[in-house]
Amino acid sequence: RSTYSHTGLDGLEDNLELARLYTKIGAWHRDVFEAVFENNELPGEGRQQKVRRLTDLHGMSFKQLVDVLSIFARAGSASLQISGWATRAFSAARERIQEEDPEVEWQDFSTEQMLSIIDSMARFSTQNNETILRKFGRERLHPKLLQLEPKDVAKLCSAYSHLGFQHHTVFKEVLLAISDEQQQIQRQRILGLTAAGAEEKFRFGSTEMALILDAMLVLKLYRGNNPWFAWGQRFQDLTEIFMRRLETSKDLEHMAARPLAAGAYALGRAKKGSEGLCQSMMARMMTLLEKDDSDPDKSFHRQDFPDAPQDHLERFVFGIA
Repeated sequence: RSTYSHTGLDGLEDNLELARLYTKIGAWHRDVFEAVFENNELPGEGRQQKVRRLTDLHGMSFKQLVDVLSIFARAGSASLQISGWATRAFSAARERIQEEDPEVEWQDFSTEQMLSIIDSMARFSTQNNETILRKFGRERLHPKLLQLEPKDVAKLCSAYSHLGFQHHTVFKEVLLAISDEQQQIQRQRILGLTAAGAEEKFRFGSTEMALILDAMLVLKLYRGNNPWFAWGQRFQDLTEIFMRRLETSKDLEHMAARPLAAGAYALGRAKKGSEGLCQSMMARMMTLLEKDDSDPDKSFHRQDFPDAPQDHLERFVFGIA
């Protein structure tokens, strides 16, 4: 056990790095992950008595907190032996975030770190998330939602769907932004402002739309129209835009496994897509499986612990079928 345990701040970094490396190779050795939380010391001179000291998540830096949650989200969801420690990590993190004052303690807490924490929560499927999600959203993410990178917006929507957080305003803003962009592009085509053969630049690409469509399906935001927002019609419109984008652009040639599966599932549920498009999507998935790489073209957001393409195969086949 002492092989994996080191003490002090340097020891915590060493233990985190070792746990990160074990996570990357999928080696779920319980002692390695327990060492992140337990430090063994030798108090007193000449005494060999070991005392267990628990690592305090409230006192560690934001970077260390983000690393701990990222590591244990992956390890805890893959190994039952480690899931208890993962639950403990997320519970402690929840308490810390709920207690802290955003104007004082969050000065060095970046938007990227917040998104990473939410993504980790989604991967581990944590419970009782609404307080944290609303606090992150209200204080930092939602006021500048459309200023985020489109990949981060899609990542946030996808995480919300995994956590069951049905935030109508976020999805409404995103859908309207995509619709406005599409209308602007069509206007430029009609007016002849787009040069023949020129590659059009889109802020929200097929990858982002696939994840947003999938999130809407999970959260049941794909049906029903009301005076506040026509969810059913907007979902159908976005599905149509997504399908045409796949057929007329080269997005599909570079799409990663996760958005590819999400897009196939969305088109399948909407009962849209030609036979040729289905064949192209199947060919792309086969390429990813043969390469054993879920994102060889690096078109998706960076992942500390990338998924394998076969992790998304079930959802993909369900949509294609």
